[in-house]
Amino acid sequence: MDSLGEPVIVSEKDDFCEEMMKRLDLQRRNEHFCDVILEVGSGNYQARLKCHRIVLCAASPFFYNALNNDMKEKKEGVIKLKQTSKSMKEVLEYVYTGQVDVNANNAYELLAAGDYFLIPSLKDVSATFILKKLSALNCVTAYYSAIKYRCEKLKKGTKEFIHTHFEAVTKSKGFLNLSVEQVEEWISSDEIIVDGEERVFEIILRWFEARKGRNQRHFYDLLRHVRCVYVPHDYLFKVMLPHPFVNKHSKCSTLVLEAMKMAFNGTGECFFSQSPRNCLKTHEDAIFAAFALENNNRHGQVNLLCYIPLLDEWRQLDPPEEIKQKNFDVLTSAYHGKWYLLGEDNRNRRGRNQLGTRPSPIKLAQRYNPVLNRWDPVQSPLKVLRGFAVVTFQGFLFVIGGETENGLRLNTVQRYNSETNIWQEISPLSSPRSNLCALADEQFMYAIGGNEYLKTVERFNQRTNTWEKCPSILTGRQNAGGAAIKQKLFVFGGLQPSSTAGHPFEMYNSSSNTWTGISSVVAPRGRVSAVSFKGKIYVLGCFQNEQGREENKQCLKIYDVDQHDWKDCKDIHISG
Repeated sequence: MDSLGEPVIVSEKDDFCEEMMKRLDLQRRNEHFCDVILEVGSGNYQARLKCHRIVLCAASPFFYNALNNDMKEKKEGVIKLKQTSKSMKEVLEYVYTGQVDVNANNAYELLAAGDYFLIPSLKDVSATFILKKLSALNCVTAYYSAIKYRCEKLKKGTKEFIHTHFEAVTKSKGFLNLSVEQVEEWISSDEIIVDGEERVFEIILRWFEARKGRNQRHFYDLLRHVRCVYVPHDYLFKVMLPHPFVNKHSKCSTLVLEAMKMAFNGTGECFFSQSPRNCLKTHEDAIFAAFALENNNRHGQVNLLCYIPLLDEWRQLDPPEEIKQKNFDVLTSAYHGKWYLLGEDNRNRRGRNQLGTRPSPIKLAQRYNPVLNRWDPVQSPLKVLRGFAVVTFQGFLFVIGGETENGLRLNTVQRYNSETNIWQEISPLSSPRSNLCALADEQFMYAIGGNEYLKTVERFNQRTNTWEKCPSILTGRQNAGGAAIKQKLFVFGGLQPSSTAGHPFEMYNSSSNTWTGISSVVAPRGRVSAVSFKGKIYVLGCFQNEQGREENKQCLKIYDVDQHDWKDCKDIHISG
């Protein structure tokens, strides 16, 4: 393009268009045929830039409106841009050629110019450069610049970066200088990535302490976005509650105490009253089940399955190495977002060995982390036992009753603390029991029924550390299952084989302190497991058909406590 008088010699249409724009730009630089002047800047940054009216109007609605309205710009052919940055030459280069050298010195000026002159593609070119240079130190500035200049590409990219590197970003000067409303916007998000919910509390403290004089009433506005049910209970007790920002302000301390009460009720419902951050999601959308298929009247290998209610889908889990080649009797419980398997190898029930003694049982105590898809060993209960009940209550995992390897029934109650990985015996049951059902609501932990189809019910009061008698269930049960939901207890199955006496399940109303039998043709009458999940009860067992005969297969059904009806889930399928 040495001479503007030479013809354009290109074979492709795109090349022709590009060459034409380059020639127009060269004409602009040489001030050929220019018919409009841009007076840019003020003071030391004044400049008069000659351009072509038709090019400016085609590229920018701003110039189109300025040069087509009945204003002096149209008549005089002069547009004064005193507030425009000194990057106007680069803007014109982009308008004429579609190319510009974006660098650290002009990226934000070009972003602002693209917004001012209504040239979205110039904003995107600037955003591409800024996104490549993002760091924990500059991403906050980039994000709010994206909002100011209405650049969706930059806003989306910086937001994802801040979410991903949130803990590091919150230590930057840019974050610490944000307003309380801006901080609230970030810490309320499901998308921020932190290695624990307690980090959000620490981020709030750091922001408050970064500048003296911040209004204490704003602390509550931020604290309410800490999802306390996912904070370790030791941290709640030892760090959050004693902190002066919390314990000296009733609204703050009440907020934490109420969340603790909800988290410690042990029913699992607390994990759905407040959604976890996406990075901390564990079991809230899944139900886990463990059971063994019968094989020649013996328990087969334990199968571990996961049911996804949203998809109505079962998935098989790879079990811990300990139980892959052995037959275990297991009980399970969800506790602090993880799934616990407790039990023993049942080979000691199959007679004596060559020396005339029973083989020593092999303990099983494993914890599954859904986030990491990994099994980890944990400390097993203090006593070797089977036929026990397991339940979560007020922040601890409990193992209740059971039998020793010699068949001696136990009244012991053992409490597990996941923070210390230690079991501790607490007040025992009033009498030894095995094969019982254990449930918990917000106030009490219940031991229901048991061996030889007991009707006994007692409940544990954590404040007094004592067990107290409750009204007996209407029908004796062992190996029953149950769930606590909506201030009521529901106990399913556990009835004597071939017996038609008694209701298939019962409901306990704590306000009236009474049990009520509930009739159902299809409800299971034998061994059952149950769990409450998002306002409904999921029951696993062998259900009855419409003729009242037990079906010879395990299945999962949903019981709606309000409508008193059952809904089918997808059939269980075990590979192999």
